[in-house]
Amino acid sequence: MNQKRRPSDEELRSGRFRGTDLSGLLLAGAQLKGADLEGADLSDADLSDANLFGANLTRANLGRAKLRTANLQGAKLAFALAEQCNLWGANLKVADLSDAYLARANLGQADCPGATLVRTNLTEANLWGVDCRLARLADANLGGADLSTGRFQESDLSRANLAGANLTRASFKGARLVSADLTDTTLLETRFTDADLRRADLRRADARETHFGGAKLAGAIMPDGTVEPE
Repeated sequence: MNQKRRPSDEELRSGRFRGTDLSGLLLAGAQLKGADLEGADLSDADLSDANLFGANLTRANLGRAKLRTANLQGAKLAFALAEQCNLWGANLKVADLSDAYLARANLGQADCPGATLVRTNLTEANLWGVDCRLARLADANLGGADLSTGRFQESDLSRANLAGANLTRASFKGARLVSADLTDTTLLETRFTDADLRRADLRRADARETHFGGAKLAGAIMPDGTVEPE
């Protein structure tokens, strides 16, 4: 198969693209359910509206790829390189993005309930309006990211780096943020109701109208520098 042409329908149905160079190709709407794309180069490719349900994209290169409203439910994207990837409105329910590199990626309004983003690099990413309920984001790097209006209820952000992030009107009700770095964050009308913020660092955060009702704050460093008693 010529690696730089669009695969035929028959080739797409086969789903065998491990290590294949598909960079820059127009694959919008492609049917790639369960496809094996491990280590494939999809940089700059257009996969908007593609069906990648349960696909294997482990260690794939998705840099600058377009995946707007693509179906990636249950897909494996561990260790994927997806800097500046456009995942706006994508379905990432229960997908595995652990250790992936998504710096400056666009996940605005993406659907990510139950997704795994452990140790994922999301620095300066757009997560405006994202749905990350019950997601696993322990040790994730979200420094400088926009999480405004996002839904993170019951999610795990233990030890996550959120320094300088915008959390305006986001909901972290019942979320776990133990030892999270929330320094210099914008927390306007952010909801931490019943959240676990023990030993979290909130120094210099803009916490106007922030909701902490029922939150666990033992050992947390508050915006004014005071430490909550253990």
